[in-house]
Amino acid sequence: MIGGRIADPRSHIAVCGDFLRDIWTDYAALTYRQPATGHLLGHLLHERTEDYELILRALVWLVSDIPALVDYIRDWAHGHFILEALLSER
Repeated sequence: MIGGRIADPRSHIAVCGDFLRDIWTDYAALTYRQPATGHLLGHLLHERTEDYELILRALVWLVSDIPALVDYIRDWAHGHFILEALLSER
């Protein structure tokens, strides 16, 4: 299980970052990496109303060396009306 109200954010962000890095650097995963990423992001942020901004920014930081993935996460956030979470400065 990834995400949820009682999940430890650090460990879940790390696991998601590792998984996303694997599928976004594996050409064989090209056909399913975007749907899998969207599904994973939805679970990671599920019930995280207080800290979803920090979670998203931490995840983007972890995978910042994969521009296509960062772009996908930003597009996903925009589509889910939470893009400001990635753009805000705190």
